[in-house]
Amino acid sequence: MHRTEGTNNVANLFVNGPPGTRLEENWLNSVQEEIIAVLTAAGIDPLTASTDTRVQLTAAIDSLINAGIVSLETFKTNIESSRLGSLNRSRFTYNGGAAAYTIKCKGASYYVKDKYAHWFTELTTGAIGAPGADDWYYLYLDYSAITSGVAITATELIWSATEPTWNDAYRAWMNGDDRCIFAVLCNSTPDNILEFFHEGNACFFANYRADLASTDIDTTWTDVTLTIPKFATQAICQFRMDYVDTTTSGVWRTNGQTGINGHTYGRVVAGSTLSLNTCLVHTDGSQIIEVKHVAAGQDKSQVDTEAWIFPIGL
Repeated sequence: MHRTEGTNNVANLFVNGPPGTRLEENWLNSVQEEIIAVLTAAGIDPLTASTDTRVQLTAAIDSLINAGIVSLETFKTNIESSRLGSLNRSRFTYNGGAAAYTIKCKGASYYVKDKYAHWFTELTTGAIGAPGADDWYYLYLDYSAITSGVAITATELIWSATEPTWNDAYRAWMNGDDRCIFAVLCNSTPDNILEFFHEGNACFFANYRADLASTDIDTTWTDVTLTIPKFATQAICQFRMDYVDTTTSGVWRTNGQTGINGHTYGRVVAGSTLSLNTCLVHTDGSQIIEVKHVAAGQDKSQVDTEAWIFPIGL
């Protein structure tokens, strides 16, 4: 589109004159084709002089506006969908024996189904109660108590012994409508919640968990159930091998895999009687890995779990 450049224009505007501004073909064709472009964008074919209704431009504009509204609604839906499962994880801290069965949660934000839950200041959870020895308890955001967009209080953080399950629709670990965000291991006495250290994607035990005592496992795959929450399938383990009489390597694999080689975690020989290595391992859904020695003998292996790793969606 351009302003008129016809003879006798004033600052590219039409004037009556005398003498009046002269109409010229470039400007008239520009106006016509600009209007035709609107019709074309709306998928409307221009009429002829004999069939002209003089409402096509209006219809085209309405059509484009309605199409824009649909596009905006689709865009909004896509944005909302992309938020499902999103999180800005809290930093969870041990609260000590004086505050038995509670932990502290730094400011964070999570989507719980279609609700936005967040808090800015550190919250201290309510107490779990009196769990038995080696009980996992899971920390949930209480969907029914959350007002979307309003900062939550500690009352919307609830404990449960019920394990979460993965929910594809909400892209999170859920127990019904409630979203799981953490887990702690408890003992009846004297430690209450066992001391832990959380940073980023890893949560370390203050003291390792002995999940396989020093054992002569030989060349048969041996199951080792790791002490990690039921949503976790990755852990940091320390493997110890003690030489007795045979040069051999120790290997691990995810429970249920068929690979015969696995992943080496250590090697002992007569001149090197101790192997101690820390490895990231991947378990099956029951938190089990398998270990074995490559050569038979009386050498022994020990597996200690140092930390568990947050899975996607937690």
